[in-house]
This record gives sequence, structure tokens and C-alpha cells, in this order.
Amino acid sequence: MEAVTKFQKGSGNVELRNMPDPECTDEKVILEIAHCGVCGTDLHVYHDTFRNYPPVILGHEFSGTIVEVGRSVKDIKPGDIFSVLGATAVQCSSCEYCEPGEFMFCENR
Repeated sequence: MEAVTKFQKGSGNVELRNMPDPECTDEKVILEIAHCGVCGTDLHVYHDTFRNYPPVILGHEFSGTIVEVGRSVKDIKPGDIFSVLGATAVQCSSCEYCEPGEFMFCENR
């Protein structure tokens, strides 16, 4: 897959690179990305003012169509459309929002 990737430390050092396709394990799904946002975190990674460990793919706010579903995934099927905010590292994991998986509303992050 092609992805905008920060390939080494330092300001900049970003280019469109061919990266390995993700694997669909039992508990995961694969999305074909239609749209991807650039947020403040991406800009900080670009300028090396946010902790990062290259190579890192930029763009953790995206939407797309499910193309593959793991065996343990329920209630999601190929063709479903989803939006994703993949920032699970920024959560407390125990508040009323994090426990059901709505970590984007976490009051403690």
C-alpha cells in the first residue's frame, strides 16, 4: 500500500512510500481508505516536535470501506463504511467513555 511515511528523525523526512499491506487477524478488519485527514499531531510528527519512531505512517483520522473481516469480528461486514480516529494511546482506559470504547471523549487524556 502507498502511505505518507516519516522515514527518519528530523523535521520533514516525509514521502509517499510503498509499505507492507496490513494483515487481517481474527479480531481486526481491513479498510480501503477513501479519505484521510491531516491533524495537528501529524504536523508535530512532521516537524519532529511529537515523539515518534520512524518509519511511521501519518494520517490517523480516516474513513473508508471494509474489505476484509477477521473471523472473530461480529456485526461488521465487507461493504460497511467506517470513520476511524486511531489514537488509542491517548486514553485513560477507565472513565465512563473509555470503558465502552469511546476514548475520543475521554476527560482524562
